[in-house]
Amino acid sequence: MLDFIKLFTLISIILFLGCNTKNGKLVRSVSKEDSLWINFAHALEIKDTKFLIENSLDSVQCAECIFLSNHETEVYASSFVYDQPDRIEKLMHIDSLSDQDFSTFVEGDRLVVNYKVKSIYAEEGGYNLIFLFIKTSKGYRFKGMILT
Repeated sequence: MLDFIKLFTLISIILFLGCNTKNGKLVRSVSKEDSLWINFAHALEIKDTKFLIENSLDSVQCAECIFLSNHETEVYASSFVYDQPDRIEKLMHIDSLSDQDFSTFVEGDRLVVNYKVKSIYAEEGGYNLIFLFIKTSKGYRFKGMILT
């Protein structure tokens, strides 16, 4: 009987891992928050202005995105940011979001999406690229991007 339990446990573990692996790599399940970000990131990459504006707050923060020389803040009207492809690229900060690992977590009414970006120029060998969403009556809306 003990051998049967051990065999059953071993088979269960193998099946469980088999269902959650792809090409020998462990694949994490996609949460509702991950899905929201994946859709938004895709819209950034293809520059789907309509989707981006509909799913953003009226003003968005863009760290280190100096679009106007006389603008002293990192906050811009979302329609202004999404109006030109080069502004969307600055907001993305990296060439591609979809092929990079990221993590998401909810903190109160905020959804935080974090990328760990490696850089030889960063003091600690890298930095965090963070995209923030705020929960509204219409669901999560994009608030902006910051670097830490």
